[in-house]
Amino acid sequence: MNKDIIFFDGVCKFCNRTVLFLIKRDTRKKNLFAPLQSKIGQATLKEYNLPIDDFETIILLRNGKIYTKSTAILKVILGLSPIWFSISSILLIVPTSIRDWFYMVISKKRHLLFSRNRHCEIPNEDVKSRFIKE
Repeated sequence: MNKDIIFFDGVCKFCNRTVLFLIKRDTRKKNLFAPLQSKIGQATLKEYNLPIDDFETIILLRNGKIYTKSTAILKVILGLSPIWFSISSILLIVPTSIRDWFYMVISKKRHLLFSRNRHCEIPNEDVKSRFIKE
């Protein structure tokens, strides 16, 4: 598979909105998406020795390598339009520990700000093909 897979918290409204944001801007359709709670999400977490019950991060699987937290999202954004490439390139210069600290502050507060979904929301038919089916 030549596509990147982005794993996200499927019950988080903020995460779902982020996925829809990425789908809209991924005009080359380079990314596929799957909830961390899904069968493929859980299998991937196990395969890469990551906790199977920690949904505080987005995970990018690219060419057999795992990226998490701020690095994952910035690498995804690098593949979008030139303006997003510029923003992401600049932020990648910031040390990972600093980026990840800000990332985790937002991650820990996301449910307070956006509440939770009871299930993964699949968007309309036009973008269903971008999600990995179990």
